[in-house]
Amino acid sequence: MDSDPIDWPLCQGECRLVESGSHKELVAANGLYARLAALQFGQAAALDTSAA
Repeated sequence: MDSDPIDWPLCQGECRLVESGSHKELVAANGLYARLAALQFGQAAALDTSAA
């Protein structure tokens, strides 16, 4: 994989890997990562995938 680890987030829950992918893919999947990103960055920023 050529991606920088910062550009390829891993999402863990209950001591196990729940999701992995690019920011854009994980937000589109609307799973745990998308919910956490919305909490941390705000809904609009989490959904903005133009820089991803």
